[in-house]
Parts: sequence; C-alpha cells; structure tokens
Amino acid sequence: MKRFGLLIIALVSIAVLAACNNSKEGERTETKKKTTDLSAALTVPKQAKVGDEVELKVTVTRDGKNYTKAKDVAFEAENEEANTDQMMIATLKDDAYVAKLKIRDEGNYVIKAHVTAEDGSHVMPSREIAVTGNNSQKATDNTATKSAKQVTKHDERTHGNVTIIYNNPNSFKKDDKVNLSVSLKYKGEALSNASVRYQVITQFNGSKPMWINLQETSSGTYEAKHTFTQAGPYLLKLHAENGNGEDLHINDAKRFIVK
Repeated sequence: MKRFGLLIIALVSIAVLAACNNSKEGERTETKKKTTDLSAALTVPKQAKVGDEVELKVTVTRDGKNYTKAKDVAFEAENEEANTDQMMIATLKDDAYVAKLKIRDEGNYVIKAHVTAEDGSHVMPSREIAVTGNNSQKATDNTATKSAKQVTKHDERTHGNVTIIYNNPNSFKKDDKVNLSVSLKYKGEALSNASVRYQVITQFNGSKPMWINLQETSSGTYEAKHTFTQAGPYLLKLHAENGNGEDLHINDAKRFIVK
C-alpha cells in the first residue's frame, strides 16, 4: 500500500513538471513571437510625371507600436522598361522613414522598402508608381534617360586623385552567379597592377563578413564572380592598394540588395 502511494505521488509530480515545462515553452514561444513581429506600411503616390520629385515613406511597427530603431532602411526603385534600378537610403522623420525619388523615365516603377530590424528581422513591402511623360521634359528625354542609366549602372565616385566606377547594378538575385566589377583611375589614367578586393558585410543577422579578391581583366578594370545565397541588404567595401610603388590606399563603401 505504501509503495502504491509513492507511485501516485511520483506520477503527480511528473505531471506537474510537464505542465510547467509546457507553460514555460509557451512563454518562450510567445516572447519570440513578440520580438519578431515586425511589419511595415509603404506609402508612395500611385501616379507621377517625368520630372517630378516624389516622397517615399515607410512606417514600421512592432507589436502595434511605431518602431524607430531599425538597423537599416533603404528604398529600391526599379523600372524594367527603362532598365534602371536605384537604391536610396532612408532617413527618420516624424516616426517614419522617408526618401526622395527624382522621376526621370516613363513607365511603371516598382518601389520596395527594405527594412532590417536590430535583431535581423527583415520585411520588404512594395508598391507601384505609374509614370507618364511631361511635355516640358520630352525635348530632353533621350539625354535624361541616357544620363539616368549611366548613373544607375555605373556609379562613379571620386576620392582625391582616384576615380572609382562601379560597373554592376544596385541589386542582385539570390543564388545567381553575378559579376562584381569596378574600374579605377588615378589622375585620369587607368590604375593597373593594383591589389583590389571587396569586403562584403551583411546588414542582417546570420552571416559573417567575407572577402572577395578581384582580378584585373582589362587596364584598370577588376572583376570577380560570386554567388549570394542569402537575400537581404549588404554593404560592399572596396579596398585597393596601388601596385606601382606609390603609397596609395582606397577605401569606399557601396550598399546593395540581394532579392
């Protein structure tokens, strides 16, 4: 009889412990859900004309409250008809993230807001803008369109006597083998025989920085093939050292998105 009583006590204790564990697990699940419940509402005009400057706005919330501690927020404006793809870094204004977009081409713009929280959570709402021509703009359409494509596809920056020209777009597709290409000039002349590499830094949790060495494929142009297996925002830092005896070092950073 005594053994039977001890057995009953043991079974009751096990049941109580199981209930406590289930309760704690439920609490952990609920806590995790609360800390990862990130959402974003993107606001853009439905229509615009060539030459307009429009505001892009994204309001980020977590647990129903405004969230203003995002690690990284950027807008992507893609127009497949004009073959352009631009990236704009957002700034915080009145509890929302905003940026200005100068409309240069007709067609349908797809606007995406890339929002990364402090814990690495990522949301990407999108909207479209239908753009029509402007009579005052048509006379310079060809020049403006050509200029816009050059700026978008060939991001040129100057650091002292060094000119850096990025020959790749601002976004790539996940799991695609892409060509990273940069052209360097020193005092207006192609910079050859340099040591060039990229430091790739993810702007989200779950991956470590990596180094990619580039090879000179033509005078002053350096390239490397790479496949990005994780979607999200990245920072590409260029490191280049002159190879002809001069004390020259270049540091520059470029943001891009992997979809």
